[in-house]
Amino acid sequence: MHKEKFRKLCQCLTLYGAICPIISGYFLSVEQARRKLGKTLFSLFKGGAFADGGLLLYDGRNRCLSVELLPDVNGESAKITAHSYEGQVYKYSMLVYEKEQRENILSRLKAKPYQVFYKPPLITVVHKEAGKKKGVLHICKVLAFPLEQVLIVGNSQKDWEMMSAVPHSCAVMNSEPFLTEHARYTLNPDRLPAFFRFRE
Repeated sequence: MHKEKFRKLCQCLTLYGAICPIISGYFLSVEQARRKLGKTLFSLFKGGAFADGGLLLYDGRNRCLSVELLPDVNGESAKITAHSYEGQVYKYSMLVYEKEQRENILSRLKAKPYQVFYKPPLITVVHKEAGKKKGVLHICKVLAFPLEQVLIVGNSQKDWEMMSAVPHSCAVMNSEPFLTEHARYTLNPDRLPAFFRFRE
């Protein structure tokens, strides 16, 4: 979502639902999300499912699904970044520019108990049990948020699994067509104040 549109969304969530904590579901690591959003926007969140659910942060607590990378992959000439929280690695990002090398790494990872996401030249690895839907549902359960009072907003087809878990699913404008067809609402950030009156 564009940063300015996201800022408007957060402002209205804060204005119209002061008692409604804002929880994020992100494919980014917590460090990447903090950098992308900036300190002010990031501070609005009361928690989140980061790295596709590999790391959950909420109410001063955390749940980290740690992942080990294959030793022989570490020996490759790819640029590998380990994303960790309190000493536990929950996501690996690998930049691999050579096609043959990417295919070699992917074939080795496929045989292991990981979730592997691939969009050239980037390969990301998270725990096999990680998931944004699982993460958001876990946070809602632990913090006793009724699902019928939860709104999940997304912009890509990958978000649909998470969005379909609650009655109030919302696609932002310019989302992938699948999402705008299946989501309950479509969100125009310029009309946010009117949109959030459904809570009244």
